[in-house]
Amino acid sequence: MYKHYGWEVSPYSVKTRAYLRYKQLPFEDLSPTMAKLAGTIRKKVGRMVMPTVELPDGRWLQDTSVIIDYFEGVRPDPPVAPAGPVGRYLAYLFECFADEWLPLSAMYYRWTEPETVAFIREQFGQGCLPGAPRMLRDPLAKRMMAQMSGYLPVLGIDERTADGIAAMTGELLNLMEAHFGDHLFVQGSRPSLADFSLLGPIQGHLYGDPGSRHLFDSRPRVIEWIDRCYFPSGNEGEFFGDDEIPDSCVALGAFCTRELGPYIRDLNAMAAEWIEANKGAPRLPRSLGSMRFEVAGYQGERKSLTFSLWMAQRIADARNESPAAVDAWLSERGIPEIDVHLPRRLEFRDNYVWLA
Repeated sequence: MYKHYGWEVSPYSVKTRAYLRYKQLPFEDLSPTMAKLAGTIRKKVGRMVMPTVELPDGRWLQDTSVIIDYFEGVRPDPPVAPAGPVGRYLAYLFECFADEWLPLSAMYYRWTEPETVAFIREQFGQGCLPGAPRMLRDPLAKRMMAQMSGYLPVLGIDERTADGIAAMTGELLNLMEAHFGDHLFVQGSRPSLADFSLLGPIQGHLYGDPGSRHLFDSRPRVIEWIDRCYFPSGNEGEFFGDDEIPDSCVALGAFCTRELGPYIRDLNAMAAEWIEANKGAPRLPRSLGSMRFEVAGYQGERKSLTFSLWMAQRIADARNESPAAVDAWLSERGIPEIDVHLPRRLEFRDNYVWLA
């Protein structure tokens, strides 16, 4: 029996929980207390973080992509990435967008809506010390809330970008609402890596938090998709073929590329320069400093997080399996590729991005 540790309000835990349900893997879904987070989990994976998965042999997995890659090896059928090169490229594009760009929406709405802040204080308190009196829960909850809300400037969430984040969120949900008018999931009639990745911030924050649930009042098809993804039946059909990707899915891919692509391009340039200047370095720092960025055309400043490059390398790897086919498909639709061009390959382990 696998043990999955994660809270309901943790977006990345939503991603892995839905995935494990879909694969019908035997797992125990556990909500870690503060003692568990600060004790066992920090000792085993190096950080107080969720989700984590404890394997029956005593090993631990951390990071959603690592967890999903592992279980795709354990139970490859049904796969969550399409077999066709374009479908695979899009699956990893959607994953990177959801994990590395959509936190802008998730964090903005969670920490700027008073109703949600009160809700999260209660959720964090119950998670840290379930059943304890409020006078004991609240100090721990507030400490964790301060840590999490402290990521807003790291991601570039401030008065300069607030309107852009709201516009980007609305456009994404509108594109999804249109797509789900004709299709059950992002890449066909069964869920893919794209669905589980997008579900994380959308269910774990935007729909799950009371202060942002109003975003779905006019988007009932997205709500239906949330239910299908979070509680999958296991009886879904097929992915789109590479020659059968509908316009609504193409529009989603173009949108994700438009928003995510410039950040990855500029981050790649910063990393290439850093590697050239630090040729003997074994790994990249977590951040290469501050950088300018745009969200829906609004300019801001954020930290340059090197983990995003490792995630983008996964997109590049999918493209490189059949570059001619992927490049031709993208070119025909006027969508630039997302690629990573670095003098050394990136590896993620022990919570750091290492240089191979």
